[in-house]
Amino acid sequence: LQQEAIDEMDDSWEKELDNKNRTEWEKRNREETDKREFEDNRKNGVDNFGGNGIIRVDKTEIRATPNSITEVVNKKGGIDRNYYDSEGKQSKQISNNDHGKPKQHPFGKNGEHAHDYIWEDGKLIGRPVRELTEAERKENGDVL
Repeated sequence: LQQEAIDEMDDSWEKELDNKNRTEWEKRNREETDKREFEDNRKNGVDNFGGNGIIRVDKTEIRATPNSITEVVNKKGGIDRNYYDSEGKQSKQISNNDHGKPKQHPFGKNGEHAHDYIWEDGKLIGRPVRELTEAERKENGDVL
């Protein structure tokens, strides 16, 4: 879904980044993508939001069951939720803490943050960190 959103964009986003605050653009783009993902998952019968149907695993895998959400409880007690797209590739990770690295995760009350997974030609090329959207906070309120 994220790649579809990227493909739909034209070069105007580069100009927008030059003219406006990058963080605001990323937040707005993420919220639009979240809405599309939520609607797509609802249409496909996935009811994994808000702690329902989440699969507990011992280790985060970069690929899993398509349209699933896994959850890992880390050694120090933090929780990572891992979202997978329709191809089973990890698309997003929500963490409820800063992993003991507050400078790299200066978000929220406890360092809670998200990583968006960027794929190109079947390979993971990036996972930038960002603040959670309000929709993500609501969906993951049981662990934040």
